[in-house]
Amino acid sequence: MFGTLKPSTCRLSQDQRGAWRQSYCGTCKALGDGYGLMSRATLSFDAALYALAAEALADDEGPSDSRCRCPLMPVMFRPIVDPARPSVRAAAAVQMLLADQWFRDQALDGQRALGSLKWLTGPKATVARQELESLGVSADLFSDLAERQAALEVNGKTSPAGAAEPTAALLEHLFASLPTVAAVDANADTLGRLGRSVGTAVYLLDAIEDLPRDAEDEGTFNPCLDADGVPTAPKLNAVSQALWKALDTIRETVGTIPWRRNQAVLESALVTALRSRARRSIEATTAWLEAFRGPRTVWQRLWALVLAPVLWLAKPLMLAADGPTPRDPDGSGGPPKKRRGKFTAKKGRKGKKSSSCDDCCCCCDAWDCGGCACDSCDVDCFDCSDGSDCSCDCGDCCDCSSCCDCGSCCDC
Repeated sequence: MFGTLKPSTCRLSQDQRGAWRQSYCGTCKALGDGYGLMSRATLSFDAALYALAAEALADDEGPSDSRCRCPLMPVMFRPIVDPARPSVRAAAAVQMLLADQWFRDQALDGQRALGSLKWLTGPKATVARQELESLGVSADLFSDLAERQAALEVNGKTSPAGAAEPTAALLEHLFASLPTVAAVDANADTLGRLGRSVGTAVYLLDAIEDLPRDAEDEGTFNPCLDADGVPTAPKLNAVSQALWKALDTIRETVGTIPWRRNQAVLESALVTALRSRARRSIEATTAWLEAFRGPRTVWQRLWALVLAPVLWLAKPLMLAADGPTPRDPDGSGGPPKKRRGKFTAKKGRKGKKSSSCDDCCCCCDAWDCGGCACDSCDVDCFDCSDGSDCSCDCGDCCDCSSCCDCGSCCDC
């Protein structure tokens, strides 16, 4: 759980984006005040979102305006949530404990250089546990989290849900403790169910994204690997199905919680951004698995380093030897280059009329244009707004001014 829970800000208002930045900077300030300047380097989006969720439940008027000098840009003063508020103090303590467990996990994985740094967070983790206890939140689940996770990791035997259990249980406990942190009366069971689903989704998403690297490292655990340490399509499908099940639960649950503010930011992080990232990661890992040829030996790696630049230099010669292509019958160099349209939420693509979809295209991998999926807004496109029915290649037809409904295009 390091940096996964970040909202997609393209559809958020200026005030909503400001609330997110204030929570992030306030958590950073709380880390520096409570655990020293160097502890700010451990800051992640996840802790900032936890502080934002606690503030979203609070029934007071919300955090008052406060400002602090940014350590990265000392000439600037940034608006922040008051670091003395319980929500921010709890988020900073959670971040410190997560950082401590991360260093312990690296040591267990054989990363000696990173694992040796766990002494930096050890004493501060003790202070963080005391801080959480003072706020009424138990820190017992942080004890030996890395060791309990390692004990469950057996390739080919541990199910996706079983591998994600320590993370899911921890997030369930933290989310169920949000009413205590915010000092409000809220349904802890519903919040706990949301936290469990978030923890499961975060772990499984990380496993899918790390599969190409884990498949190369002998002895590394990944729920997508079989007993021999080889990635298989059935294993990947099982993890993907468990991930989508958790994401569906998140979408169903997050809207039933009585958030008093910042609900759009939380839904952007927990629903829109997570689902979009999951879809991209599954597609990319599935494509990698189709081309997977097994772990490489040292000699194979050396040959790959030698042959890669040779093949890159020879590619133009091979293309020239193949002769003209169907899209380039005269051999003049292929189709004309596509123009790169500059996206802005107000004007849409440069040279094209704006539409409601322009406001959410960067939340979504593809637009639904009645049978053809247009590429996202940062690709090159031809303008096919000459009355065509969008039946041409969507790589060449990206004018979706009347093709999709912005109310649903972000949920692909």
